[in-house]
Amino acid sequence: MLKYLHLSANILFLFLIAQTASAQTISVEGSITSLYLSDCSDCNSSADPRIKAHVSTTIKPWSSEYKREQDNVGCGGGLNTNPGNYVQSGVATSENWWVQIRGYEDDSFICGGDDGVCDSYSGLQTDLNILGNFAPACFGSYSTGSAQRNCTSGGSQTYTAIWRFRYHWDAGSLNNANAAGTITAPATTTLCSGSDPANISGNSLLSNRFNFRQWQVSVNGGPYTSIGGATGQSYDPPTQIVSSTTTYTYRRRLDYCINYGGGIVSVYSNTVTFTFIPPPTLGTLSNAGPINFCDASGNFGTALTVSGQTGTVVWDWGSNNGVWNNNWIVSNSSGTCCFPKKTSNSDGNADRIRYRVTNSPCSEVTSGTILIVNRYNEAPNSVTSSSNAYCSNSAPATITLTATFPANINMNGTVRFYSGSCGGTLVGTVTPAATSS
Repeated sequence: MLKYLHLSANILFLFLIAQTASAQTISVEGSITSLYLSDCSDCNSSADPRIKAHVSTTIKPWSSEYKREQDNVGCGGGLNTNPGNYVQSGVATSENWWVQIRGYEDDSFICGGDDGVCDSYSGLQTDLNILGNFAPACFGSYSTGSAQRNCTSGGSQTYTAIWRFRYHWDAGSLNNANAAGTITAPATTTLCSGSDPANISGNSLLSNRFNFRQWQVSVNGGPYTSIGGATGQSYDPPTQIVSSTTTYTYRRRLDYCINYGGGIVSVYSNTVTFTFIPPPTLGTLSNAGPINFCDASGNFGTALTVSGQTGTVVWDWGSNNGVWNNNWIVSNSSGTCCFPKKTSNSDGNADRIRYRVTNSPCSEVTSGTILIVNRYNEAPNSVTSSSNAYCSNSAPATITLTATFPANINMNGTVRFYSGSCGGTLVGTVTPAATSS
């Protein structure tokens, strides 16, 4: 009498396609290319069992479609032709990818005995993320692997299915918003020429979800050009040397595989802009000094002006004793006020002026000292003589003339003494002092 044992085994392999943007979809093609078992100790003359398997994005009952079935598989035998591809387009990237195997064994007692019932299994055996572990098949290549179910009750047996799959993105489901990711600017984006900008940080997308990554730059709003070698998740912009204010706008392009022949769709991230400012320059001063003028009020009339500078001009002035006011006034012109009057100094030295050019965030530059001298002529308060009369028949006499001036005047130039009823004849010149003789 013959006794038959019915042995069944089911195996599920899950490949999770995870994606945050539900609007994105892919097209999937999968198949089982080979089926076999590990042990041929039973019924060598009539190998058993029967194995069938299928692959799809849903778990399917065995009463419905399955893609491969082989009877009398035998030890290491298999089915290697007519893979029976499963193809589905517009697959939501949140769906799962399943590989299922089921095996049956019918052995008589005279042919190896009872192998037992292989039903002591449960759950999923493998959980792989397609987007995290496999690249889209832009040029047609398949990802391959094997799925197995082991039977250890009453003997040792392994059912094996060799699977393969490939996928590409559906072009119409990709756009900048859901597939390009974002890039983040560093804290400082306005820099002086020659400064080194910090990194632009790109968000982390699931690996291999796109075919290629490329950073691009636009200068002053011009067309975008690709940056050689810049294919990373983030980007470190280079230092820029500029002579005028210049903007550099960066973005990241992602190329997604949309068919098995190498076609792509490009999507673009948001942008990050750096502004580089030229350093300040002093330009040209209308009069480098010393500036001599003659005015009782101290207004030297013609203001100093700066031309051709880079940045904003501010002015400062100081006294002849080396102390600056450090009260910077914003103007391209020095103005005509606040400079040495005839009584501003007591030592006859010139007063000073300087200017500074700023162009933030660059460091400021400061001019040298510009001397300003008031040449206003001042009459003495009094003139005295050591003698007011002498005898005309006597030998020539030495007469000392002494001029006394107001206090705190600018004592620049000389003191001159004249003779004659109208003072028309110069008789002597001396160095100025409060009292000059």
